Amino acid sequence: MNERAVLVADLPGLGDSADPPEPYTADSLAEIVARSLGQLVDVDEAVDLVEFSFGGIVAGHLAANFAERVRRLVIVGSPPFGLGSDGPANQVTAVDPSLDFDAAREQHRRNLELLMIAEPGRVDPLALRIHHDNLRRSRLGSRKVARAGTLAEALGRVTCPLYGIWGEEDVTAHPSLASIRELFTSPEVAARTFDTLAGVGHWAAYEDADAFNRLLERHLNEPLT
Repeated sequence: MNERAVLVADLPGLGDSADPPEPYTADSLAEIVARSLGQLVDVDEAVDLVEFSFGGIVAGHLAANFAERVRRLVIVGSPPFGLGSDGPANQVTAVDPSLDFDAAREQHRRNLELLMIAEPGRVDPLALRIHHDNLRRSRLGSRKVARAGTLAEALGRVTCPLYGIWGEEDVTAHPSLASIRELFTSPEVAARTFDTLAGVGHWAAYEDADAFNRLLERHLNEPLT
């Protein structure tokens, strides 16, 4: 069994991290993360980046702009072309942050079923709790960065080994999962693999953790040359 040191970042404006200076972009957020990485990891040591959803947008720009810091990049369910303007994702309703967990539970459940998890039976108590706690600590307007669609351009400048993992039922895939696959497998990007998980939505690592972890372990152990 391989052992790894794992650094789990709160992105700027999320979790316990400070808010980023305004105006912020994917590039400016990536620069903040790169500076923080430089405080934790030796400057001559590259890392494997595994990022989900909005985090993948920041990671793509980090890998493009600070290539010497990134050994591999695994993008999971991030919108490379920007968020779409229609579909189930836009039926999600904002939850009043003053509501406690019990009062907000059913609204969280509906939102997770619309946006994050394909099979309603997999929206379990832990998923609801994680979602509630994450939303309460989120101050970043991530959708305006996600809608810009800059990840597609950034991936064209990434030089490290690149991998994509998507749920086949991901409602955030815009304009289509096929178009995202075409981007990842194009000569300009040339990802090593683009994998999809059947019957799985946006939150692939949660909804089918076993299948996701097998893919991730394979990618992280693949020789670099």
